[in-house]
Amino acid sequence: MSQHDLVIDNATFPSVRSDVNSALQALGSTSKGNSRPATPYAGQLWLDDNTPSATVWSLYMYDGSDDIKLGEFDSTANNFMPFVNGVSLTSFLSAYTFPGTEASLASASTTNLGSTGVFAVSITGTTTINSFGSSASTSAPLYFIRFTGALTITHNATSLILPGGANITTAAGATATMLYLGSGNWRMLSYEPALAANRLIGVGSTGGKGAVIPSGDFTFSGLNMGLNTGTSANQIVKLDWSARLPAVDGSQLLGISGMPSAVTGTLSGGSTVFTVDFTTYSAYRLDIVEMVSSPNGAFTIDLSSDGGSTYVSATRNNRDNGSAANTTSDGNSGAGSSRYNGSFVISQPSASGETCLIGSGAVSGSTDTAAHVRHGSSAAINRVRITGSSITFTGGNVILQPISKR
Repeated sequence: MSQHDLVIDNATFPSVRSDVNSALQALGSTSKGNSRPATPYAGQLWLDDNTPSATVWSLYMYDGSDDIKLGEFDSTANNFMPFVNGVSLTSFLSAYTFPGTEASLASASTTNLGSTGVFAVSITGTTTINSFGSSASTSAPLYFIRFTGALTITHNATSLILPGGANITTAAGATATMLYLGSGNWRMLSYEPALAANRLIGVGSTGGKGAVIPSGDFTFSGLNMGLNTGTSANQIVKLDWSARLPAVDGSQLLGISGMPSAVTGTLSGGSTVFTVDFTTYSAYRLDIVEMVSSPNGAFTIDLSSDGGSTYVSATRNNRDNGSAANTTSDGNSGAGSSRYNGSFVISQPSASGETCLIGSGAVSGSTDTAAHVRHGSSAAINRVRITGSSITFTGGNVILQPISKR
């Protein structure tokens, strides 16, 4: 036994020398003995040479009131085992890296995790949990739990501290990591909600880990991942080299409604009226094809917002005065006469606002352009009329096509 109080007493030289040698031997042997030195100091190391056996010694540090075990020396195998939180490193790693076979524990108001004897626990049932008990140890405080059903875990700022400071409702397959703080108090370190199996890439499929993806959107070949493109069910449609959609069944596209077919008509008599829907659509294209009239004269494009009871029309001169919206051009008739062709865009950005008419046309190679003509209206336009000024239409077609939805 090599222990000493590390105090050199006043004495004759031989006694002092012996006292000094004993103190040095105690320091050199880490105060080795079968019990703590009689006069310990806070921070002092000492070696118990009889615990747990005569060949396996325990190293302690005295903290001023208690001995903290730092590890064990095996004098036969000549190795040292560190201790963590009062247990050997082997036991510590066994508890946390390999928590053992999962044990089942029924949910209850107090679901006592420490009673299972293992650190991987499957919690069954749907009873609300208000506590995880007080039988766990702070020397091995981590528990890995899995829920098999839906239940509520009740947050408590002291005894059951949950992420976000709010109750959690579990689902089958959800997992959590719990840390025991002592005195029946717990903290949830992490919570992972359940994920559908077909939305998780596992190690066996791509070498990835924990990546969440939309089901069926990807294809895999070994460690390579690609998009599942094509025009069949559950595939992603890819634009071609010219940025156009490939041939698909448009009726299967959910939430997309295409533009309706164009409204067509033949010009005849003194005027032709077309029904439009500026409540649903914000713009139409108006094409006049091969218009012929008798005698030569002007025509106008007139707009109505009351079902055709009244129209707003204008003279041949284009204008932008907030009250008129139309354009005119000479119609032609007779043998060898020219024919009129023109295109216009009728736009009403607001269903209760003014309308803009922009267009251009040509007669005998010359161009007659309508720039920016407006119709002030408090309602959606619902009729378009093409009418002549003292003329009769003897030929020509009109095409009205919606080009923009609201």
